[in-house]
Amino acid sequence: MPDHPSPSMLALLMKAYNWFDIALQQSVEHFGIPRLSRQQAMLMTNLIYSDGRPVELARALGVSRQAIHYTIRELVELDIIEVVDDPEDARGRIVCMSRNGRRLAARVRAIVAALEAELAKRIGISAERALHKALVQDWGLPPMIRELEDRQTG
Repeated sequence: MPDHPSPSMLALLMKAYNWFDIALQQSVEHFGIPRLSRQQAMLMTNLIYSDGRPVELARALGVSRQAIHYTIRELVELDIIEVVDDPEDARGRIVCMSRNGRRLAARVRAIVAALEAELAKRIGISAERALHKALVQDWGLPPMIRELEDRQTG
């Protein structure tokens, strides 16, 4: 039987993300909350931590301005967000949650809290807290690896 290397951090983070994403999608569907695409869900998550300017949302998601405007239009049509004039820039617009969006976001936050509690039951409270502590650290800007060490595999 071949000796397999342990999974990379990237593979493990993706597995964890998929666990949360699947659990969240199943749960929101159960509660009658509209199912969002990954792009829409990522925009909503980033909207909480941004100033709401489309260019900043596009940068946070790593997509073009055209792609973010398409996603914004979809969420406006679902009455989850609205686009308003930017009080600091007469030419600008700001994305914010609609009344319906705030109501749905509160329900989603409650679901996420329940999922985090379930995770703590499954992996232990100390492991869940350690994971959270590691993820809230400032990792700095993404680095570009320019050189690799030669590693001999045994």
